[in-house]
Amino acid sequence: QANIWEALRKESALRSLDLGSLSIKAQNGEVYLDGYLKEENLPLIENAIYSVVGVVEVHNHLRTNDGILADIWDALWKVDTFRSLDLGSLSIEVKGGEVYLNGYLAQENNRLLTENIVRSVTGVVAVHSHLILDRDLIIQVAQALAGDERIHPYILPVDSFHGWIHIGGEVPTCELQHRVEKIAGEVPGVRGVTI
Repeated sequence: QANIWEALRKESALRSLDLGSLSIKAQNGEVYLDGYLKEENLPLIENAIYSVVGVVEVHNHLRTNDGILADIWDALWKVDTFRSLDLGSLSIEVKGGEVYLNGYLAQENNRLLTENIVRSVTGVVAVHSHLILDRDLIIQVAQALAGDERIHPYILPVDSFHGWIHIGGEVPTCELQHRVEKIAGEVPGVRGVTI
């Protein structure tokens, strides 16, 4: 095991890598790799290990961020109702096994579903969810509009789909219409406003 670490440290192409994310165990000439690496570094690691005298086989259980990300998309794709409604509004990033979810969901139950599916993927160590529900945006926009004295007297139904806000009803002037658009557009998470 010590010889393997020494070989990895001597490999010039590997010096700049953070090898602290690797777990290496050697037993009877067999080497077991766990941890995280970028996809392009896997061959470098394996070649350096095979160069060590006494290594007969490498069991590579390394997870790459790209591999984890592909598994997450595959798992989400298999859920019909999610695929048809919310999948296209997601952004997913994986760093060192930690998953960052961003985007918009039309259905509230899809937030928990998404987080549970992501947690079930091998190699995921943490999930950071920044998913925005349309229902929450509707409430926030309606409250923002109701808090404006000039707009408060008018009935303006608010709807949202993946962060795009639609406001119904009527106001008597173009100035008030622009004010409605501005107030709604300033609510965090709103992607755009139509009236």
